Amino acid sequence: MDAKTAQAWEQVDDGLLDLMENNDEKTAPELTAKVKRLHHLSKFTERLAMRVSERLRDGTAPGSILELFSKYQAERGEIDQN
Repeated sequence: MDAKTAQAWEQVDDGLLDLMENNDEKTAPELTAKVKRLHHLSKFTERLAMRVSERLRDGTAPGSILELFSKYQAERGEIDQN
């Protein structure tokens, strides 16, 4: 694993730890919003994992992740507004 990827994984781990802190102090609406975002993140990571699996299985180049990430951000914006 290259240094940039290792750093990215460390950032993901740190972010997940931050997300899980202080849940006992959060209100029900705050926790509901967190659950919605976590479910949405889960869907995105599953899609991302499928693209990586396609690369391994089919030997195809999945291309840029930008379109998938842009869709993820747009959907998250919709979640945040509700």
